[in-house]
Amino acid sequence: MLLVFIFGVVFMIQYYLPGYASIWLAQKNAEWSMVLGFFLYPLAIYSFFFYHIMRIRKKAERWRYSIITIIAALGMTFVGFYVQFGTDAASFGDSRYLFQRLFDNILVPLESTMFSLLAFYIASAAARAFRARNVEATLLLATAVIIMISRVPIGQWLWPPLFDIGNWIIQWPSTAAKRAILIGVGLGGAATSLKILLGIERSYLGMR
Repeated sequence: MLLVFIFGVVFMIQYYLPGYASIWLAQKNAEWSMVLGFFLYPLAIYSFFFYHIMRIRKKAERWRYSIITIIAALGMTFVGFYVQFGTDAASFGDSRYLFQRLFDNILVPLESTMFSLLAFYIASAAARAFRARNVEATLLLATAVIIMISRVPIGQWLWPPLFDIGNWIIQWPSTAAKRAILIGVGLGGAATSLKILLGIERSYLGMR
């Protein structure tokens, strides 16, 4: 806790002090952060395999996906090391490496499928959230409809001023709400940082 307090105060002050010493301290901090981050990789790898192996052992719900995850992780790691040692992909039909082929032909389609499914979940959540139960929900529903229609060509065809109305909502009321949220997030982050520096928040040490 003493180390956290010292480093937190030093680098908080360093941010506002110009000069060579301040720049040197920031550079050294970045270098040591990279070194410490390197030692976190083994911990992350261990946590990854430990979690999925325990799921397989306990036959948890959908534990077979953990087997697929481990096989995919080991397979991509092996291919990555394999192509790193100068193995050209000419034998695979084009100028790309096997690793890139696996990435483009397997991972990218899976990500596209996942995000395509998320669109339906978002639409379902929006349908439940935009029910006009009170004045605030009615305003939210009306604003959402105006924005959605103004962003598509049919909306501009039905009523040309709708595009300008949508832009006005995005530029002024929406921006004002975003700034208010960002100010709240900033104040919350500052309060949490202060609690950590003063030793009030100790969850990062495994304490309650």
